[in-house]
Amino acid sequence: MFKISALAMGLLGSLFMLCLLSGCATPTPPAPMAVIPWHDQTFNYDPAVNKVAIDDLFRLDPALQITIQQALPHLVSPDEKLTFLTTLLFGSDGHSFPYAMYHSTVAAETWQRRRGDCLSLTVLAYSIAKTLGLSSSMQQVHIPAIYSRSGRIDFVTGHVNLRMAVRGPIDVASTKSSYVLIDFEPQVGSWERGEDLTEQGILARYYNNVGAESMSGSDPRLAYTYFKLALLADPTYLSSYSNMAQLYSTAGLNQDAEKLLRHALTLDPADYPTLNALGNLLISQGRTAEAAQFSTRLKEKQFEDPYYWLGLGLGYLKEGRPKQSVDVLERAQSLSTGFSEIHHYLAIAYWRIGRQADADIQLSILATTGHETTVLAVLRHKIGQPPPQLTN
Repeated sequence: MFKISALAMGLLGSLFMLCLLSGCATPTPPAPMAVIPWHDQTFNYDPAVNKVAIDDLFRLDPALQITIQQALPHLVSPDEKLTFLTTLLFGSDGHSFPYAMYHSTVAAETWQRRRGDCLSLTVLAYSIAKTLGLSSSMQQVHIPAIYSRSGRIDFVTGHVNLRMAVRGPIDVASTKSSYVLIDFEPQVGSWERGEDLTEQGILARYYNNVGAESMSGSDPRLAYTYFKLALLADPTYLSSYSNMAQLYSTAGLNQDAEKLLRHALTLDPADYPTLNALGNLLISQGRTAEAAQFSTRLKEKQFEDPYYWLGLGLGYLKEGRPKQSVDVLERAQSLSTGFSEIHHYLAIAYWRIGRQADADIQLSILATTGHETTVLAVLRHKIGQPPPQLTN
């Protein structure tokens, strides 16, 4: 196997604090639609607002389609086709398609915009490969939960990439096929084989992403429509359950939000965002004894949660233990992007142990996150002074 730098995924998240936009779930039998409590009337459900069917998602831009058809007679071997595909996507400099989070697009629009989130770029690469007659498979890749922020909503990032056979068809039961991975964000992804996703599974993730975008834009009607379409497209996809549960909770439908989350846990009892969401829902209703049963399972997953490490870091700072604070805040930073609080307190922790250069780097990062200007100015002034003398 050899590696081609190129692909990543869109968004996954957790309830009440987080919004899921893509995640991974172990393949399981489809969930009976009867277990899902729908509220079409409450949210004025209208599937006609959706203009993207499965063919629309994967259809290439007409001009690109012509370019490929004209090139095909001259592309004899799989290696020649693969070179042609990577040149289309990455050009000679390897940077033709920049990564852009928080907005999923169909293949044609991704090509026209020359940018996209990981789901969008995966769909585009898959569609080009299919047109070229190359055997490929979109796959979900297991990575630690990586958090990022857009506006007032936090996202947990999942990851997909494209696995392509170099010789012979891809056979998930075979370990003999030679294959390459196209991954647009290789520093996030894994070079190990992931879980194959069907076109229908990718469609569900696209609908879920659009629903999450609608929720972040305060459009509950659209959010409900797309979350429902996602669940209908792939009833095993956990992120849509948590997102729909969050939407229900904001509408005061806590009982049905709980039903969704509990059903999601029957599909994957160890899913951290779902466990966290259900625990928070129970606590918000004063049902602390019931929530306690999830504490053990949550602790097993806390190492992936930047909020957990941020809380520890703040505690150490308050106790005057900046070295320990640096250790855990660095862990939080490795699991997140754009969290101003983490960079804020990591700058202070570095300053307190005399690592001025590292503190300055954190201040520079803060300036790019939209951190409140006056707060940043005060912090810059403070860190410009000599740090306190500490013995620990």
